[in-house]
Amino acid sequence: MPRCSYRYLYLMIGFSIAAFNYGCYPSTYEQYKTFDERGEDRSLKNSIQTDLSQDSLTKSDPISVAIDRGIVQLSGFVKNPNVAKRAVHLALRTKGVKDVINSLIVRSSPGYKIERGLVK
Repeated sequence: MPRCSYRYLYLMIGFSIAAFNYGCYPSTYEQYKTFDERGEDRSLKNSIQTDLSQDSLTKSDPISVAIDRGIVQLSGFVKNPNVAKRAVHLALRTKGVKDVINSLIVRSSPGYKIERGLVK
């Protein structure tokens, strides 16, 4: 095998070990939630992810959903501001959601292009 393939192999093994270890230990804030809070958050997250994946505007963009005691955080990269607005709307209309933190990054925004050096 060429030398660069070994680097790739070692990198993949390292990521696999890290992902396995991350999945084996509960996150620190999860252990402070009651059983009902964890179940409600899981249910809300599944509902929001289903809505996002079935909506014609949001289904093509990878939007991550994190939730803690009814407060939803949306993150990821979206094509335009309308997609971000729609994602926030879909999350807010879900019963049980208290608030939505919009951490979505719009790729077509001037700030994104300047930060990435795409515009001079």
